[in-house]
Amino acid sequence: MITCASAERHYRPHPGDEERRPDRRRLINEASARIVDDIYKSLPHVEQRIVQFEYPRRYEFDEFNYRGELLRNVRVQKGCRILRIKQMYYHLALNNMLELVKQAFLKREVKI
Repeated sequence: MITCASAERHYRPHPGDEERRPDRRRLINEASARIVDDIYKSLPHVEQRIVQFEYPRRYEFDEFNYRGELLRNVRVQKGCRILRIKQMYYHLALNNMLELVKQAFLKREVKI
């Protein structure tokens, strides 16, 4: 039986909690992944870094307050400071990537 180090120190999950949790593994569609990867590789290096800040490495750049709540815009501010760019360019580059992906999927008639 799994126990939790809670304030009560005797918390026990309800029977079957593990069974009700959804499976978090996702199947990756290889064709879709290649489309996105090709677009990513075609971007300038700075824009590739912006995409990294927002997607695969986002948790490295997030900050939380003393209550464990995610602080707003910290990732954007850190990314702009590290890359030495303006926030406007950060948002434009990110929206450009999203638009390129959307157009590529619409061209290939692949569902997003």
